[in-house]
Amino acid sequence: MRARHLLILFLGFILPGQSSAQDKNAPIVEVEFKEDETIPGQYLTLRLTVLVPTWMPEPVAFPSLDVPNLRIRLPERSTSPTSKTIDGDNWSGVTRRYLVSPMVPGSFTIPGQKLQVTYADPQTSEPVKAALAVDPVTLRGIVPKGAESLDPFIAAKDLSLSQEISENLLDLKPGDSITRTITARTTGASPIILPRLIEVPAIGGFAAYADDPVIEEHEDRGVVSGTRSETLTLMVQDNGSGTLPALRIDWYDIDSRKLQSTTLDAVEISATGAPIAGADRIGELDLKTIAGLAV
Repeated sequence: MRARHLLILFLGFILPGQSSAQDKNAPIVEVEFKEDETIPGQYLTLRLTVLVPTWMPEPVAFPSLDVPNLRIRLPERSTSPTSKTIDGDNWSGVTRRYLVSPMVPGSFTIPGQKLQVTYADPQTSEPVKAALAVDPVTLRGIVPKGAESLDPFIAAKDLSLSQEISENLLDLKPGDSITRTITARTTGASPIILPRLIEVPAIGGFAAYADDPVIEEHEDRGVVSGTRSETLTLMVQDNGSGTLPALRIDWYDIDSRKLQSTTLDAVEISATGAPIAGADRIGELDLKTIAGLAV
């Protein structure tokens, strides 16, 4: 992974009637992006720091970063105060940290934007508004050697599968039901990268219903983890049998740098408790025959 360090200073464009953009007291925005390549699903850190010569009576209006196939999120305590000595003077400011992750391989650009800052004029202490330009930022999502066959590409420190399923799976009767919940747990990657875990099966004698996925994401000391859970309910309507399919997820272990596979076995189900319509009809005809002979 190659690294670079961008530290770009932009002078603010301030409202008419104030000092020009070349004024040494104009606000400054610093952009720091130390690494610009990562594995899809992993995060890079982008920092925007706004500095003013006095103080800010209002919060900085940071830009909204929204790029297709890029996930850009704010971690806990993403915004914090800061200060810096510039030309012997102490400037105050605020830093915002973004986590940026390519969701698929390829090159991406966060377009140039502007942020709004309000600060106290050094001479009058009156509030002054300024628009600061932020240059575009480019990054790449790269697939490690040996993982080119993964589709979808999933990279994590750990990935596990578990399931909860009804106890009675065989010899069911109409009105009975089966519930299967599959949960995938990730460490070192967001669960949103995971594919669908349950496909609704077509099994004779059963009506199948799938709930919407439940996704929970957590962060602990910069490590993202979480779960994706999906639930399938099957209602018995008639006699029938079939298989709830096995599940296999292939993924790239970013610690061992090897491909891994996580699996769940298939599950057999059957319903045999419904009356057989043909047999009932035969029984009815036999009774009528016996009655006729008796007459």
